[in-house]
Amino acid sequence: MIIPELIAGIILIIAGLLVEPFPNLIAGYNTLKKADKEKIDIKRLSVFMRNTLLGPGIVVVLIGIIMNLLEIKPHYSILISSTIIVVNVLYCLLRSSFLKKAVITIQRPFRLLPAMYFGKFLKPPF
Repeated sequence: MIIPELIAGIILIIAGLLVEPFPNLIAGYNTLKKADKEKIDIKRLSVFMRNTLLGPGIVVVLIGIIMNLLEIKPHYSILISSTIIVVNVLYCLLRSSFLKKAVITIQRPFRLLPAMYFGKFLKPPF
């Protein structure tokens, strides 16, 4: 039962190969405004997405082949492959936030605080 691992791995590999030349395939990037797109380093983001899709895709295919050759029960192979994919998605979500350019600054951070925190007679410190 190597078919599920091959399908998942090939989908990840194809997505990894397409995401670098076509960065609009990255979820949410194509819906950003032009000003927001300029705040993202798309070269680093697309290379990062390529690597985080290609690596697990290749590993999932290899695990499927190795597990099939060793005649290990199919549900172990699917469990390992799905665990690799879930861990990869979590890694991608946590790690991709470092790719934003450091151009966003808040000049008056206290302006964002609600007035109720300062009480009725206290003036905010800005």
